[in-house]
Amino acid sequence: MSLLAIARIYIHRLRPRAQAEIDWFAHQPTLQAAITKAAMAVNSRGARALGLDAGAKTPATKDSPHDGCARRE
Repeated sequence: MSLLAIARIYIHRLRPRAQAEIDWFAHQPTLQAAITKAAMAVNSRGARALGLDAGAKTPATKDSPHDGCARRE
């Protein structure tokens, strides 16, 4: 996959969610509230966010290939 294709996928699929998340934090009543929610990984629905895998059907786990790290034994 080319770099251009990756960028197009990001812009189309991920950028709107990323911007919505940034906007949600920006609209917190205080900086302390935004920092606390970010530290606790709480999203706009009050649930623990799982990063980019949050939209996946199965959440990423330490044994999952979706966590970005391959386990070597």
